[in-house]
Amino acid sequence: MVEKAGSGHPGAAMGMADFFTVLFSDFLRFDPENPNWENRDRLILSNGHASTILYSALFLAGFQDISLADLKRYREFGANTTGHPEYLHYSGIEATTGPLGQGFAMAVGMAMAERLLHRDCPLFDHHTYVVLGDGCLMEGISYEAAAFAGRQNLSKLILLFDDNSITIEGSTNLVTVEDRVKIFENMGWSCFCADGHNRQEISEAIQGAKESRKPSFVALKTKIGYGAPSKEGNANVHGAPLGSEEMEATRKNLGWPYPPFEIPQEGLDLWRSFSERNKGLVENWKNAYRELSEVQKGELARRRNRDLPTEAINALNQLKEELSKNPKRMPTRKATPLIVDRLASALPELIGGSGDLGESNGSLGATMESIFPENNYQGNYIHYGIREHFLAAAINGFAIYGCFKSYGSTYFVFSDYMRPAIRLAAIMEVPSIFLYSHDSIGVGPDGPTHQAVEQLASLRNIPRLKVYRPADSVESVECWKLVLEEKHNPSAIVMSRQDSSPVRTRHCPKNLSEKGGYQILKVEEDEVVLISSGTDVSFCLEASKILKDSGIRTSVVSVPCLERLLEQSEDYKNELFGKNRNVLRIAVESAIDSGWSKWLGDGSFFFGMEDFGLTGASNDLFRHYGLDGEGIAKKVKDLMI
Repeated sequence: MVEKAGSGHPGAAMGMADFFTVLFSDFLRFDPENPNWENRDRLILSNGHASTILYSALFLAGFQDISLADLKRYREFGANTTGHPEYLHYSGIEATTGPLGQGFAMAVGMAMAERLLHRDCPLFDHHTYVVLGDGCLMEGISYEAAAFAGRQNLSKLILLFDDNSITIEGSTNLVTVEDRVKIFENMGWSCFCADGHNRQEISEAIQGAKESRKPSFVALKTKIGYGAPSKEGNANVHGAPLGSEEMEATRKNLGWPYPPFEIPQEGLDLWRSFSERNKGLVENWKNAYRELSEVQKGELARRRNRDLPTEAINALNQLKEELSKNPKRMPTRKATPLIVDRLASALPELIGGSGDLGESNGSLGATMESIFPENNYQGNYIHYGIREHFLAAAINGFAIYGCFKSYGSTYFVFSDYMRPAIRLAAIMEVPSIFLYSHDSIGVGPDGPTHQAVEQLASLRNIPRLKVYRPADSVESVECWKLVLEEKHNPSAIVMSRQDSSPVRTRHCPKNLSEKGGYQILKVEEDEVVLISSGTDVSFCLEASKILKDSGIRTSVVSVPCLERLLEQSEDYKNELFGKNRNVLRIAVESAIDSGWSKWLGDGSFFFGMEDFGLTGASNDLFRHYGLDGEGIAKKVKDLMI
């Protein structure tokens, strides 16, 4: 495959072929005729550059979504067999992998989801296998994931380490001295070691891992480029074709007389028989599933389909009405615990979590209970610890696994730590929920290290990601409902630390945030349209009052989700932005420009940040940068002179 493509990574795949064969032949629970069987074992290839081994194994095992023709088109334009595994292409690929360590971290999230679903319905009871190499174990995210898995005692998680001691630049002793086995043992894992080319040793190690009551780390000592006479164990076999001469020498060395892509029927029949041992398991599981009550089956189907139950919709609508009729000045982060507490019983699949900031960012509701193995994983809140990289990837694992709506939270400025996982969620089109607080310069005296000024623009540049920044508690409820209804794409919800005056003080049954933007203040024959998001909307409303006293008619548009707004018709956007009228269009955000002028057109302006903020109380900072009501009004007047 690599030779025909002219590029790729043959070495790891050649080295892992032996233990992949043992895994498929003796251990992995799968059914090629029903590849999405819900109680199948999950297999994630974290070192995704070795994609050829996964594609080959799936084809040989009889998965119908991949053919010999697909293998021949490896890395070609339009082919399913991409350079790194992609989740959306076909069954058998459990996650998009490539950025090293992300697959491992997602697998830990999936293993956590399996334990929680087992809690809700004991019929679900399977293993999660993750394959990784030296590169994954050099990435810090892997140790964040491993520490969490050890604390949560995820005994159904088995890590298969392709221990070939080679990376692109040479031997791993160039950069590492640690003993990985001791490290994992110290993090609460069972550890097993075996010769990765000895079938019996491999089998005994995996069997030991399956019997362990801890997560298991199986170190399989392999030779990269196994069988290549002059390149075996060498770094130059990592990421380049062997070349025709070395290919022929390898075939002779392995005693393999068949030409490329020719598979002897005997070998193919043997591989196709591997799934036979699972047929009884599959049928028994299906029979047990049929014995569930209609209510149980209906609830599982609803959760699989990611539908919101009527109880959750009613709970959100009731809370929205209460907040509208009893408006209070408060940070939007304080709306989060109100929302999740209302959903605690109405939405059993909602699982929250935070990077050690539950109370600070509002992600830990008063009625939420912590999840630990000691209480059989009861509860609905996960303590991730200060591990933002892992937290984001784990949320992706939950989203991929299904049956849960899981959110993970931290301060908005730390979304930078989470960006690789957010990007993968968008590529995979899974509805991961990333929750943030401390959305702007209004974070108090913590200073520029904690002031999120460029993060809005950064996340808005990720395709398929929807970024929600509600203006008050009512908009917060509306945005949460939209996020929980999402089935295919990730969302980021961004809340404020600073207080904000309520902007929605009359109940409206309609979800005004659904279109992403709406007129929150309409003035006839307006001269200025102020367009904003988040708590900056309240400053725009203050500015409109000041401008009214000066004889300047000003409308205000709230944009809780720019991505949703840009999906609307041109007529709707033009009317909202005032493009059909001769008005001054001004976007206001206490952040750097997200490209507002591109959407607002010529003659529009942006009021916001141009650099990192200073240290000081939030009111002082908004006043200093001219982003409070008086400052915005003054800037508008200056433009109109």
